[in-house]
Amino acid sequence: MNETKTFEAYKLGIIPYEKALIIQEELILKLRESPETGYLLFLRHPHVYTLGKRGKHDDILETVDPITGNEISIIQSDRGGLVTYHGPNQLICYPIFNLKNWGGVKKYVKTLEKTILTSLEKIGVGNLTTSNKIGVWVKTSDSHSERKIAFIGIKVSKGITSHGFSINVKSCDEYFQKIIPCGIPNLAITSIDEENVDITDLSKLENIIADSVSENFHVPIIWKNTLTLSSI
Repeated sequence: MNETKTFEAYKLGIIPYEKALIIQEELILKLRESPETGYLLFLRHPHVYTLGKRGKHDDILETVDPITGNEISIIQSDRGGLVTYHGPNQLICYPIFNLKNWGGVKKYVKTLEKTILTSLEKIGVGNLTTSNKIGVWVKTSDSHSERKIAFIGIKVSKGITSHGFSINVKSCDEYFQKIIPCGIPNLAITSIDEENVDITDLSKLENIIADSVSENFHVPIIWKNTLTLSSI
């Protein structure tokens, strides 16, 4: 199987988590047939709590939306990791590509962290660190504590990646308080706007992340306007 040599990138807007799973499954099949073309999906999800393969329902403390009072869905995911939250105030990126001849899972996760960190630095978020924990964090002014701004949860099957990472664009803290995210009680959360960075144009951030993906994975990006699949 040949390595991925180009990424087709798509901006999908708000997509239900279940539909995003189907889209990823179809793209994985396409990638197995044409392994030289990978995919980079930018999207957001309606409010949802997801359980990774090691996720426990006990880590979801409450499912009532703290803003609207509506019930928030819980979905079992095939990604790695524990429990997390997704919502419209996050930007999510799902890279689907062939790791063969590129590197293993550990290198992949570290490169995702670097991609997120360099993207956030470009828009003015400071005091970033990858620490020794998965994801990207913001150090407090005294450097004695850290707040998580970006989350990584991936799946690798037969060398092909799916799922990816989420970045908190606006405050999501009230939703994370209803769970034990990543199995860490009282996890401190932050977002781009809480770090005093104005990010009103998500498209600009998507472009910056795509450029960072291209730079860090050494794969050119080809932007596409329409994703044509039987699922959508």
